[in-house]
Parts: sequence; C-alpha cells; structure tokens
Amino acid sequence: MIELSQLENLLAVEKYGTLSAAAEHIHLSQPALSRSMQKLEDELRVSLFDRQKNRVSLNATGQLAVEYARRVV
Repeated sequence: MIELSQLENLLAVEKYGTLSAAAEHIHLSQPALSRSMQKLEDELRVSLFDRQKNRVSLNATGQLAVEYARRVV
C-alpha cells in the first residue's frame, strides 16, 4: 500500500534534485529516503529513477509519478 509519506518524499527528491539534499530538507537520513523510494518502486512495480554509479535522477515514469503525487498531496 502506498503511503502519503512516500509521495511526499518523491516530491522532495524532485524538488531538491538529489536524494541527499531531499533527505536533509525533510529531516530523514539518506538511506531511509532511499529505502522509501525503493519501496514505492516495488509497490508501483516500475522504476522511477535512472541510477548511475553515484547519481540518481527521475526517469520519464518518475516524472509522471511526480505529477500524480502532486495531485494527491
């Protein structure tokens, strides 16, 4: 079940651009935010991020999820 906090976390990642910056602004640890985003991806059964070695960015599906999250939140 998707939790409202997961959607708020997704919006923070989009707003601040990185997991670490988003985590700092929403007062979570970066690993906790990463787990939250992984859980959201698992529940939606889609990948929301393009992952490179030390970088994570929203992919097209992630951008669409952000638009839906804005409507819900």
